[in-house]
Amino acid sequence: MKRQKKSPVPFLTFFTLLLLLLFFSAVCSWAEKTGSYPAAGAKTAVLKTQETKRIVTGPEKKNVAAKRSKKIRQAVKKTETDATAARYASPESILYPILQYQIPEARRIVLENGIILFLLENHELPLVEMTAAVRTGSAYDPPGKEGLAELTCQSMRTGGTQSLTGDALDDRLDRYAIRIGASADMEMARFKLSVLKENLEMGVDLFSQILQSPRFDPKKVQTDKDLILEGLRRIEDDPQEYAFREFRKNLYRGNPRGNQKTAASVENIQAADLAGFHQKYFFPANTMISVTGDITQDEAVRLISGYFVPSGRSGKPETPPPPSLLGDGRVILVQKETPQSIVLAGFAAPDKNSPDYFAFSILDFVLGSGGFQSRIFREIRNNQGLAYSAGSFYKAREDYGVFSAYGMTKADSTLQVLNTLKAIVTEAGKSPLDTEEIQWAKKSLTNGFLFSFVSAEQIAYQQMMIDYERLPHDFLQNWRENIQKVRSGEILSQARKYLSLDRATILVLGDEKRFESPLK
Repeated sequence: MKRQKKSPVPFLTFFTLLLLLLFFSAVCSWAEKTGSYPAAGAKTAVLKTQETKRIVTGPEKKNVAAKRSKKIRQAVKKTETDATAARYASPESILYPILQYQIPEARRIVLENGIILFLLENHELPLVEMTAAVRTGSAYDPPGKEGLAELTCQSMRTGGTQSLTGDALDDRLDRYAIRIGASADMEMARFKLSVLKENLEMGVDLFSQILQSPRFDPKKVQTDKDLILEGLRRIEDDPQEYAFREFRKNLYRGNPRGNQKTAASVENIQAADLAGFHQKYFFPANTMISVTGDITQDEAVRLISGYFVPSGRSGKPETPPPPSLLGDGRVILVQKETPQSIVLAGFAAPDKNSPDYFAFSILDFVLGSGGFQSRIFREIRNNQGLAYSAGSFYKAREDYGVFSAYGMTKADSTLQVLNTLKAIVTEAGKSPLDTEEIQWAKKSLTNGFLFSFVSAEQIAYQQMMIDYERLPHDFLQNWRENIQKVRSGEILSQARKYLSLDRATILVLGDEKRFESPLK
């Protein structure tokens, strides 16, 4: 049987189509290169004149196409520029509304054992958190034993309780996923508990034992003491930490808040000192506790009333007097061989109960705590390029306040930074702040204020602090309104009242032989 030959027609047809396609592609490529490819929807390129229309061909047609192409490129570039400007607008041009938010109210409950409880329920997660605030701290350290408050709090956590050794306590906490931390600052000792709902009873039991019946094991106390001593040695190697420590010493001089722990004062502390300090300050009537999470009011009252035993003590321990914070304007040099200098200037400022507090908060924000747009940061870093870190901070308590301006720079620009800080502070008292600066500060402060209340724990804690600092009950609720009511003249008045260089405490840490000129 003969095999039939295949017809060559399909192959020839395919080959013909391929040749036509290649030819058409070549023509299009030539037209594009010569500029003679007509615009879409047009058969010819037409150039309008004042007199008449004429057909454009040859080289002139090529020029028309080139001009058209240039215009298109310019239009595209403008569109891209406009789009970029819309996407990456400058911070100054961004307008944003004031966020609306009503702060939930934590329930304030005074227990029979003397503890003041702040409760905010949140049943989304099976977790309970407690923070105990005890009215004590480093400002309460007896002379010659500075560091006692810090060491007491650390040893309360690590040294165990009367019924559990330190190691047994840690094992129990790890086994049941219970976290307990302890710390002490200048005016408060703070203990924090985080526990799953299923282990709540055990967590509160251990929490109460740490606060009420610590063991103060001499070996554990010595370990904690060694850790503090090592931290002191490291401060000497950290110019920034060292500078701020010396700054606080001079700023609060003559007041217990200015007493700084040393190796000698820590070595002088014995286990008996810790027990005496604990007995003096750690009792229910001197304690506040914020409670949040998966817990009801009945549960919170039952647990804290049951595990925290009344001590029989009433009244509050005597608190240290407020500092004067008045300097004499002279520059204090802390000589240290380092390529970096740190410049600090401190001033007395309004306390939180003062009617000046809100206006001064805006002043501080504009001068230095407002970040990139603040005057100190802009001038020292952006305009002069002298420092990576520069700004200010305002710390206000119930009976005193302090404003500090700072700049960290290389040694050979120390005086330039110092003089710039002085000039910015002086200028604040000469002329009112710009309206734009004030509005920016008000919006930023008002919106930023809300980030202190992003969790139930923060909400309850902030309200507890209002009570701790003896501020008006509605302080937080009226805070934003009081900021918005501040007028330009009030801010200028605060600058003139508080920011006098003659009453400032000024400190420079650095290597004077590297300065551009000697300090005066």
